[in-house]
Amino acid sequence: MDSGKDLETVDGYFKLFQQGKFEDAVKYLKNVIELNPTNNTAHDLLGAILNMMGRNDEAIKHFEKLLVLDPNSSTAYAGLGNAHASMHHYAKACEYFDLALGLDPDNIVAHMGRAFTMVELDNYTEAVKSFENILKLDPDNIRAHIGRGDMLLCLNMPVKAIKCFDKATMLDSDDPEPYIYKGKAFMSLDLPVKAIKCYDVALKLDPDIVEAHINKGVSLLILDLPVKAIKCFDMALRFDPENKFVFRYKGDALHMLEKYDAAIECFNIAIRFDPEHSEAHFSKGDALYVLGKYDAAIECFNTAIRFDPEYRDAYFSKGNALRMLKKYDAAIECFNTAIRLDPEYVVAHVNKILTLFALDKYAEALKCYDVIVKLDPDNPKVHYIKTKIDDTIR
Repeated sequence: MDSGKDLETVDGYFKLFQQGKFEDAVKYLKNVIELNPTNNTAHDLLGAILNMMGRNDEAIKHFEKLLVLDPNSSTAYAGLGNAHASMHHYAKACEYFDLALGLDPDNIVAHMGRAFTMVELDNYTEAVKSFENILKLDPDNIRAHIGRGDMLLCLNMPVKAIKCFDKATMLDSDDPEPYIYKGKAFMSLDLPVKAIKCYDVALKLDPDIVEAHINKGVSLLILDLPVKAIKCFDMALRFDPENKFVFRYKGDALHMLEKYDAAIECFNIAIRFDPEHSEAHFSKGDALYVLGKYDAAIECFNTAIRFDPEYRDAYFSKGNALRMLKKYDAAIECFNTAIRLDPEYVVAHVNKILTLFALDKYAEALKCYDVIVKLDPDNPKVHYIKTKIDDTIR
């Protein structure tokens, strides 16, 4: 097959694609294939655009047809990998990407597809390797630098990740995406001021990026600036008025301002958009707790736990509410669960000890104290517990 003639035949497709006339582009390629069923390039391009449009079953048929025409087509295997990945058939997708790379180790599309499939499988180490393979072939591939940095961030290597994002911004200083990721890296390093600077750069480049507004707002919350944070969340809602996370964060900001009823309204909206939003249920419970509505708070904590059985803070807060209702044994159960989920959860140990005091179980409280004094000897709450134990013993 003369690939040069194939390309000439599909030349009109590229014009339609660049104009965003995807349906017309599909029709064009189908006409080309009807006139010449053995046009490899047309099958490849049609499979790719159908995959992009979410018509994966159709895409697969054309990539399979391409394999019939050319059994050693690395491009066809890469296309099948992308189509199956789009259908969440990740194991199958990996098989096809590996076949593609076995035929052509320099197939960047296959490396990229494999990388993102590994991301979906939470195999961040393998994803990093795939991005690094791309960068060996194409050192200026911005998507690979950002992807590698993102995976290093997932692997808790924020300093190395920042270097990747810096490389991406050097290659294209007008791309807001690496600045957003760099902001996340600074957040993981507990540097919210530096994170905000990154989000501000991203927003200067594109004021409509919802994620940048949200992340800047969260950074401001960490800096105890809830009023400024709310402005960020309101801006995000202008672009995405049904974003459950924004309403949850806005509720947290209102909670910080002691506007509990308004906060609960936000949490309710977040829950309406996603009834299984465990964090929103938890935050609503916290607001109800502050209002002294302990039974209602416990209902919220129970719901949060139902949707996230390992929600450490929900068990802790439920324990606090039960303690306020003087249901001490049930409270201790909750604190024990929180401690099981996080053995170094000092405040859960502290509140368990205070609850044991209420039950006059001083010997057991002393054993718990021996644990927390090793965990955090300089914690003021630990010193408070020691004083309370000494007063009780005397």
